[in-house]
Amino acid sequence: MEKKSVARVNTPPIDETGTERIVFFSDAVFAIAITLLALEIQLPEDFAHAGNRELLQSLFSILPKYLGYVISFLSIGNFWVIHHRQHQYIERYDTRLMFINLLVLMAVAFIPFPTSVISENGNRTATIPYVLVKMHSR
Repeated sequence: MEKKSVARVNTPPIDETGTERIVFFSDAVFAIAITLLALEIQLPEDFAHAGNRELLQSLFSILPKYLGYVISFLSIGNFWVIHHRQHQYIERYDTRLMFINLLVLMAVAFIPFPTSVISENGNRTATIPYVLVKMHSR
């Protein structure tokens, strides 16, 4: 008796370059998000003609921006480590995994915005978007 081959629907072929592309794209999003954090740190406009003391005061006046940068850099870095570890176990992918990955990356790419809001205004209203995006990224 002859065996008939059954074609499977919705099962993508094993494609190692596809999983690599997902990881490379993800790494790029993480790198851009971290870069955007650094771009948010800017001196006040009045620093251009400042003397040593005034420049030092200007640098200290943006201390919340430094703190926001460090915390968010470490958070994004932590998400990247987790993402990296998870993707070491993925042998196959499908459209659902790609969309889940995109949602995670969307949250990571959004982190620079609430970081800038919270570093400018450290009140409860500024904290809510920051906490929400951190909870969504986990």
